[in-house]
Amino acid sequence: MTFMRSLLCVFLVLAASLGRAESPAAKMKVTFEDQFEAAALDATKWTYEGNPDAVSFKSGKLLIDVKQRPEGLNGGGLSTRGKFSQVQGYFEASVRMGQYKGHHCGYVVKSENDKELPSANFLFEGFGEDKLRVWGRLATAKGVKDLESAKKEAFLRPGVISKSFHTYGFLWVEKSCTWYLDGKKVFQAPLAEVVKAGMVLSFGNWVSEFEKKDITAKTQNDPIEVDWVKAYK
Repeated sequence: MTFMRSLLCVFLVLAASLGRAESPAAKMKVTFEDQFEAAALDATKWTYEGNPDAVSFKSGKLLIDVKQRPEGLNGGGLSTRGKFSQVQGYFEASVRMGQYKGHHCGYVVKSENDKELPSANFLFEGFGEDKLRVWGRLATAKGVKDLESAKKEAFLRPGVISKSFHTYGFLWVEKSCTWYLDGKKVFQAPLAEVVKAGMVLSFGNWVSEFEKKDITAKTQNDPIEVDWVKAYK
């Protein structure tokens, strides 16, 4: 019995170790980090994009919402443009996406200069109602190609992305990008051309003209929240 019990323990340990995927960051060093512990924007790391009034910091988190302005509803965001960019590596963030339809939330790694080809965008986009789009876009001299998961939201349960924080990651290497959700690989796309220029980190909550009709007084206050973000290489 003792032998069988020991054998079972060894089996369980091996099974557990096989079930755990090693983080892409395990053998990399941190090159950029923000825990959002300050009550104001760290201007050494971030640049406003869109409406600065849509961005706030509370309880150690970055919040980006849409705001009512004289011209109508207006969103905003932050990026590291002009402050930090990186060629390849692993980029991850702990994010809670918006819950309601009309809010267009995103965690994006994108080329700092999209006029310099080839350029790319890698995106996790939340559209409320538990809809998450996992995709990218590669622009070359030959044209623009969208890179998108055929699984759509098949790997998510209702309420997952809006009810709690999850870790979203992009592993960008020379010939591909891999999207991770809570350490699990959910999509991988080959890159037809090598993007040699640096990319920046970006978070936003936007509302397009066709989405404004979906936001009501009840659903307007629905920020994307970011607990932390890190880049590795």
